[in-house]
Amino acid sequence: MSAPDTGDRPPGAAAGMSSQSGLSAALTPVLTVAASLVGLGLLWGLAANAWPSRAFPGPGRVWQVLLAEAANGDLFYHLGATLGRVAAAYVVAMVVGSVVGVLLGSHRSADRFFAPWVVLFLNIPALVVIVLAY
Repeated sequence: MSAPDTGDRPPGAAAGMSSQSGLSAALTPVLTVAASLVGLGLLWGLAANAWPSRAFPGPGRVWQVLLAEAANGDLFYHLGATLGRVAAAYVVAMVVGSVVGVLLGSHRSADRFFAPWVVLFLNIPALVVIVLAY
């Protein structure tokens, strides 16, 4: 049995699809993401101008503070502290999760007892857990 004839199309090109140059095909995803980020920034700026407050600063103000914090070193100090907390929480979660997983996998009675809890916690969105943690 031989492979089907693809005609003049390059390998992997679907029937009926036009082929793009390599550079154009490579730039399309980048330009799409860039356009999306520019659109997000514009919407953010419009929203910040419509509802001005300290709780909702515009992208320009955020950029100014970000650069100032980076220049005086506070940004990196606080970023390091936050990443340290994230790493510690990850280690604790992995240890506790592994111990609980081995316990539930080893003892059927524990699995039956904690099954409703597992189902409950699996259905809580991660964002809610993050908000509750702080």
